[in-house]
Amino acid sequence: MFVRGKYFGKSGWIDGKKPATAKMYYVIVNLGHAEKKTRVKKESVRILEDTARPASYAEAALSQNPEIESKLDSLCNDLAKCSIYEDTAGMIAIIKHKLHAAAERQAALGNKATFRHVDWGGDDDEGDI
Repeated sequence: MFVRGKYFGKSGWIDGKKPATAKMYYVIVNLGHAEKKTRVKKESVRILEDTARPASYAEAALSQNPEIESKLDSLCNDLAKCSIYEDTAGMIAIIKHKLHAAAERQAALGNKATFRHVDWGGDDDEGDI
């Protein structure tokens, strides 16, 4: 499954005739009406057979909503450009606060809120945010 880039949301498979490079996979993309041979960055691909069962509700939510995972990856990449390792704990505290505020706004919408169903069968003992 392609989780970012031009083929986001599409399915396909690794082209076994060409070896992967350090940063790229050669793939065949299923476009629905046709197939296309191309290459994509490794970070754009989630190989489904290698995807383990999510260990937490949060992992399940991200794996079932690749567009959210892509936005989170993009945010983390942008933060890394700011040398965030200087105050990782401070940034986590800010993200936690903003996530709480967003959850409260969502809950305040009542029956007008939009929710995404997440299939998760395990126990999530990571605690509240």
